[in-house]
Amino acid sequence: MSRCSKCCLTLVLIAAGVVIASLFIPLLGYYVSEILEIAWFWVWLFFVEYVPLVFLVWGVVFALDGFVFGIGYSIAPRRRIAGTVIYGGAMLLWAGMLLFLIAYGAFVLFFSSLLDLTIKSVMLLGYIIGVLLPSILILEGFYDFSCWYRDLLRERHQYSLLSYSVERKDSLTYIHIDTSRCQPDCVLRIAPTLVFEQALWENESAPVRSPARFFKGAVLTLLTEFVTHLTAWPRARRALFRLTGAKIGKDCHIALWSRLDPMLPDLVEFEDDSGVGIGCTLLTHSIIDTGNRMTFYYGPIKLCRWSRVGANSTIMPGVTIGEGAIVGVGAVVTEDVPPWTIAAGVPAKVIKKRTPSTS
Repeated sequence: MSRCSKCCLTLVLIAAGVVIASLFIPLLGYYVSEILEIAWFWVWLFFVEYVPLVFLVWGVVFALDGFVFGIGYSIAPRRRIAGTVIYGGAMLLWAGMLLFLIAYGAFVLFFSSLLDLTIKSVMLLGYIIGVLLPSILILEGFYDFSCWYRDLLRERHQYSLLSYSVERKDSLTYIHIDTSRCQPDCVLRIAPTLVFEQALWENESAPVRSPARFFKGAVLTLLTEFVTHLTAWPRARRALFRLTGAKIGKDCHIALWSRLDPMLPDLVEFEDDSGVGIGCTLLTHSIIDTGNRMTFYYGPIKLCRWSRVGANSTIMPGVTIGEGAIVGVGAVVTEDVPPWTIAAGVPAKVIKKRTPSTS
């Protein structure tokens, strides 16, 4: 085909396209306007006319979801996978419903015909500022739970192939997983963590028993993070840390940015007049993963009366800080510290003895 023929064919196709467009654009415009009109009608119903009904349905579903969560949480000790799938799905739905409620409230305010534009703009700005932080936290929680739930559904069959044994050494308890029938990728996968959770429930020597220890730990993480970074007054900090299950005596001092292990905080005990400095970490559990050996171990931490732990120190599971003992700044304490001594270093060692107080 010559160049002239190609040009003529192109012009013919363009002309045909213009004719077809001139015929169908009015028809397309009519249908688009009809579709937009119908869409606006349903938007008006959803965000203006049926607002009370939407809130009522939301409340009913939210309450029913709480009932489903309770069923899953209660059967988890007997049916670990089924119970976890049920209460995990309920948590995911809760997070999604809270995000929906926040977004729906903004649209209801935007479409409201009872307010003029100025008042509406101010209220919308205040609403967005007020719910921005909660929305970010809920969105992060939704993503967190969705990742966890996806792994739960994908790896749940490995749970029945794993078993465990319990070993006790002094103040520490070790939970060993038998991986001879199944080899998870690492210890921090769904199947091993659920085995540890079941072992903590069935072990009579375990701390305060919880049907879903890791879920409880996630909730307590939020509480401990708020207390760690925001609560300043010592009496308020003691009261809030007691809500985690930790045993805290009178006149104890837990400085800012100090953390109690959110997984097993009920294993932490502060006797009267004891305390820790800024940025201390009290770990009541740890994990060992060497490929063919997966172990979860835990033990209590006790600070006896008048003991003090210096800033940015770490106390490992199973450690007792004796009466009147002092731990130096930045120490890692892996063994008991005798009464009326001073310990420091990594790992901490006794470097000096103190004279017992006679007051």
